[in-house]
Amino acid sequence: MAAMLRTLNPMLDMDPGCGPVSGPVSAPPASPPTCTDSQALNWINLYGSDSAQIANGLGVTEADILGLSSLESGWGQGPFVKAGQNYVLPSGKTIITSGGDDFFSIHETKGKLNPYAVGWNPIPGHKPANDGMAVYNSYLDSAKSFAALYGQFVQNQSSASSFSSALGAHGFGIGSGLDFPGILTKRINRIADCLSKM
Repeated sequence: MAAMLRTLNPMLDMDPGCGPVSGPVSAPPASPPTCTDSQALNWINLYGSDSAQIANGLGVTEADILGLSSLESGWGQGPFVKAGQNYVLPSGKTIITSGGDDFFSIHETKGKLNPYAVGWNPIPGHKPANDGMAVYNSYLDSAKSFAALYGQFVQNQSSASSFSSALGAHGFGIGSGLDFPGILTKRINRIADCLSKM
């Protein structure tokens, strides 16, 4: 159609100030894809920089660290991350959460602090009574603790599935009855897809 118009109207073949236009008129460049997953995008914006720091030290991807922390913390809404929430335990009992910025669900034994931890929260109704969850001052401290305790198991894992399987083999997801490596791999891939569009 454009070629027909050029034939019919020679003025279309002129570019003011530059002389004749040769060849077909090109379409404007396509817009790059953007991430439309608002939950993943928000998580990346909140914790991407800290996660990249940990990921670089372990030789894994930023998506690996972001995926694990989002899963283990319930996108930051879990009982050992955010204080003052009503949380229903598997037993059906409701508790008020104590918080603690534990984004990686790292267990803590009372009286023996994990690296970078500043305290301990009990797990209501959990046995033994001295088993709880670590308390941190920030996402980054929680991530550093994860790296110190589990980094050796995930170091240089080259795929989401190998990262997830390594964690499953070393206690993550134990007792849940779920396919932890499969669930984590999907979460990592979801975040990686969003990162690829940023």
